[in-house]
Amino acid sequence: MIPFATAFIGDYPLIPLVVALYGLVLFMAALAFTLMLRYVFFRSALLPESVTPKTRKEELRHALIGVIVYGVSMGVALVYPVLAIIIFIIVPLYYFLPHRIEWGGRD
Repeated sequence: MIPFATAFIGDYPLIPLVVALYGLVLFMAALAFTLMLRYVFFRSALLPESVTPKTRKEELRHALIGVIVYGVSMGVALVYPVLAIIIFIIVPLYYFLPHRIEWGGRD
């Protein structure tokens, strides 16, 4: 779905419904990633014991930000498509900003 939505928004960048569709695709990708993280953090034995439950919860909250913001961007796209596109750019930048992670033992 990502290549289709990307090509669609590339052809019609300011049509509100197209921008909202792109936001929906990004929302679904962020949701899938967050659900995968939730499984890895709380249902599997893939992480070492040194990763505390507090750290796992913090990282899951960090991932939920993308889901929430992409969800909001779909509604914004129907009224202000340019603002929604700006939001699409800001979300990945948010994840590149450093945030303090304590992985048990490392400072």
